[in-house]
Formats: sequence, structure tokens, C-alpha cells
Amino acid sequence: MGVAEQVLAGGEVYERAALEQLAVELVAARTAASAPAPELPGVGPRPEADELAEVLARNRGRVWQARQQLYADALDYQQAAAVLGVSDRQVSNLVSAGKLLTIDGPDGKRLPGWQFDLDTSGVRLRGIDRVAAVFAGRVLGLSAWMVTENPSLGGRTPAAALADGEVDLVVAVAERG
Repeated sequence: MGVAEQVLAGGEVYERAALEQLAVELVAARTAASAPAPELPGVGPRPEADELAEVLARNRGRVWQARQQLYADALDYQQAAAVLGVSDRQVSNLVSAGKLLTIDGPDGKRLPGWQFDLDTSGVRLRGIDRVAAVFAGRVLGLSAWMVTENPSLGGRTPAAALADGEVDLVVAVAERG
């Protein structure tokens, strides 16, 4: 005899009735949970396979366009060296150390421009390595995030907050997602 049967067999009448009702409710809940939902709450009906394929293709296209734009706006090593007032080799060392990020493209690696204060010669944002270490995404997602105003940063972009020296705050916001 199982535990449930023992409880049912030895319980008072009202306990037995309550347990039987609970068992009925649990079975009903399990049945409802395992049945395929015709519609997702607040979302609508599930998409057909061809609709889903179309949406995924559009999304891939948007991601590819964003990647192309990021690459087109990025600096090559010589441009980054000129902005920072250092040699190409020093830029390469900063990339190797994770202090600057790159994106691959048809003409080799380039450095997204948000990493530099282009208004102030010789200035790169500090803390990029720390933010990249906790950010849940790659350079494309991180780049989009870095140039988007964020309410957790008082409406500033993460890049602007880094430029203001608030590395710890940007890292904390990146960790929270």
C-alpha cells in the first residue's frame, strides 16, 4: 500500500474527502498542463512553420545589416592608432589584452568606434574588458547595448557612463542584463 493509499485508508471522513478532492484537482492540473495549448497567453496562436521561417529569415537579415553597419563605422588599426596617438602594435596589444574589441569583416579586423572618445584625442574608454567579461552576448550585441540609452544609467548610454569613469556601475548594469 502506497503512502497516499495509507493516508486515505486511515484518515477521517473529512480528511479523506479533502484528499480525494486534492487528488482530483492535481490530476486535472496535470492533464491541463500536458495538453497542447492552442494559444500562448498574451501572444496569440502558435505560428506555422513557414511563418516562423519567414520571421527568422527577417531577423537574420536585420542582424546581418547591423553587423555590416557596425563594421563600416569601425576603425581599422591605423585609424585607432591615430586616434589614440600610439602605434599599430600598441593597438594590437590592447586588443590582445581585451582592452579593445574587434569585429571581423571583409578587410580584416576593425574596432567599433564607440570604444573611443573621438572628440578627445588619445582617449579610449576604460573598463571595456570588465564589461565584456560579464555581458551576455558577443561584440555585436555589446556594441548595440553600449550605444543605447539605459534608464539604469540615468538615461545615458553605457559608453557615456564609461566615459564619465563609472566603470563599476556599467559592469553592475551589464551583469543584471
